[in-house]
Amino acid sequence: MEITGGREAATQGEAKEWYRQFTARSASVALARRQVGKVLERWGYAREDIDRVVLVTSELATNALVHGRVAGRRWEVRLIRIENGCLVEVSDANSRMPQRKTPDEEDEYGRGLLVVAAVADGLGHRERRDLGKTVWARLSQSVPEAPERREEPERREEPEESAERQKREKREKRQKREEPGEE
Repeated sequence: MEITGGREAATQGEAKEWYRQFTARSASVALARRQVGKVLERWGYAREDIDRVVLVTSELATNALVHGRVAGRRWEVRLIRIENGCLVEVSDANSRMPQRKTPDEEDEYGRGLLVVAAVADGLGHRERRDLGKTVWARLSQSVPEAPERREEPERREEPEESAERQKREKREKRQKREEPGEE
């Protein structure tokens, strides 16, 4: 898959959109992953789909941080739910366009765009009007479930609730032992 410029993927069937800027620190990539996962959960995407979008976000965000960093500038992530999929856009202030490399077996770096290309249906980039570039990836998704149809996670007792429940159960057992038995 070739990395291409262009706007075609960024304008198809927008239904929902999420956007956030991040500071140029390594911890911001982990924060972006967590935020993207939470957004997709709210939108009702399946776990497998969330994991793929989070992986793509992580790779593109790392590239923005490592290769697109401009002093005093932030980078940003945008998620757009499109028909039967999700569009991930990561923008930074550096106008140098990404270039896929063919890393050697021993190279520690240079595989991010290869990973994205392997899991995405489309991958490209474009210049931004004001400054820098946007790198995007389009991923097919299973149809999102309506959040109200999703099963609620099993509720766990808080420690205080558990202690109260245990006290109540002990009291009930004691009362049963103290009741006169039928003879």
